[in-house]
Amino acid sequence: MKNYKALSKFQKLEFIQDSGVTGFHDRHAMAVYLKALWLNDIDYIQLFESFGERPHKMLMNKRAFERQKLFGFEKFELDENGWLVKPELLEKERISFKVKNENHCSNSVTIGKGLNGKWTFDFSYSTGNCGTHCTASIWGKIVDTKEEAIINGLIGLIEGHKQQRERLFQKDTCGNYKESYSKEIVRLAQNELDIRTGKKPVQLSFF
Repeated sequence: MKNYKALSKFQKLEFIQDSGVTGFHDRHAMAVYLKALWLNDIDYIQLFESFGERPHKMLMNKRAFERQKLFGFEKFELDENGWLVKPELLEKERISFKVKNENHCSNSVTIGKGLNGKWTFDFSYSTGNCGTHCTASIWGKIVDTKEEAIINGLIGLIEGHKQQRERLFQKDTCGNYKESYSKEIVRLAQNELDIRTGKKPVQLSFF
């Protein structure tokens, strides 16, 4: 197929309809672009099509660019494959929690800061052979301070263990939920949370 941007208005409309590039997060953006195509809004068409060589990449890159701007990153650059080069957060930090003799850390909170001073966070947790691995990025929740980011990350890690316990405790046969291990990780994370919020250590009710 020849260059998408060289297609006529009706060819572009047909291509979009046939390729089905209207995902849940992109329906509004695509609707605005389709309207611009229909009305021959040249300025908006050129703006939208500057985000890639095909509608799918245009949508994904535009969404990522708008997200990174919330952290003050204004640079727009596409890599050799036509994808937006995503910025690296500043002052990234990882707070890890390990039990005694554990070699690999599977429970942690990561934070990072944007150019505009906004912070974000994410967390990774494991209750044995089950969990999730994430790191702070432009897609995370935006908070105003570093301390808010750490506290929210700690709460998320603790809640992750709580949810895994509720889901697996009575029916796990594969080591996905190891109670003593999970309980110790939560104790460590809760202690860190209590220190940062000025609270006294409390007994978690879900154990």
